[in-house]
Amino acid sequence: MKKQGTIPIPNGVKIAVAVVALAGAGFFVWRSFSHIGPAEDDSFTTMPRYFTCAASHDFTTTSEEMRRVVTANDGIMLCTQCKSPAVEKFKCPKCSKFGDFVGFGQTPPVCPFCNAKFE
Repeated sequence: MKKQGTIPIPNGVKIAVAVVALAGAGFFVWRSFSHIGPAEDDSFTTMPRYFTCAASHDFTTTSEEMRRVVTANDGIMLCTQCKSPAVEKFKCPKCSKFGDFVGFGQTPPVCPFCNAKFE
């Protein structure tokens, strides 16, 4: 006995809807997992970080190396030469000297060494 007011849906339409739904799900799963692993342009981990230690040694490292050292030393960055604690600095693009940040990690408007303006 058929219900009144319902339109029967052909089997071909049901199969087509199921195929489209499975294809969409497969696409989203592929998109989610296709970018796992190191990115080709992983600029954050290769970004240079500048430090000066308590013994006045200036050194440069990558963000990835900094994260490794800090994790191994209870949150303290150590000098690559003498292993004393180091403080992060900025590097002037004009004179290449390392300077102190101002405020909460902001680069000052001008270099304290050569007076070059930062944009």
